[in-house]
Amino acid sequence: MKIETQNAETIYNVAGNMHLHNSPEVVALLNQSKQEKLREINSISFFEILSKEFSEKKLIERNIELEKIEKRLGQHRQLILHGEPGLGKTTTLFQLSRRLENLVYISVKSKSPISVLSYLVNKIRLSTGDDLLELKDVDEACEWLQASLQKSKHCFIIDDCEQDKETVSKIISLEKFDSIFLFATRN
Repeated sequence: MKIETQNAETIYNVAGNMHLHNSPEVVALLNQSKQEKLREINSISFFEILSKEFSEKKLIERNIELEKIEKRLGQHRQLILHGEPGLGKTTTLFQLSRRLENLVYISVKSKSPISVLSYLVNKIRLSTGDDLLELKDVDEACEWLQASLQKSKHCFIIDDCEQDKETVSKIISLEKFDSIFLFATRN
């Protein structure tokens, strides 16, 4: 049997050598500690990592393609960029990202569904000043992402979508409100 939460005025450990009083001050301190941990986890900028990878490369500007994508983004809130490996999808998204504001980039490669969704939710919450969330369930995380998108004007770039089609499908099905989503995937 797994206990998810424990509610008591006073908590003693089994050995009897620790006593924790459930006061508002203690709860606030524990919440502050949890928020600091979540801020540290969510301070990672996958876009900065991507930028470092591209900083040493000489890239051919794809202005015509970028203008077409920007035009379509003006008409639609989400686009899927797909093609064979090595075609330049990520490079195109990187070049486009320099023209966009409030950018959140993540590759789903080697990440769990909950870590991808939590990252997106908490990037929005960081920008709105809301407390960060420690999400444990994919469906709950999707609900939080949907609710958070109502306050968001971000541009989300989700790369390597073929690595987790189920999670990406859930993100695609969400109402985007004022946010933009770009997805990159192999055929």
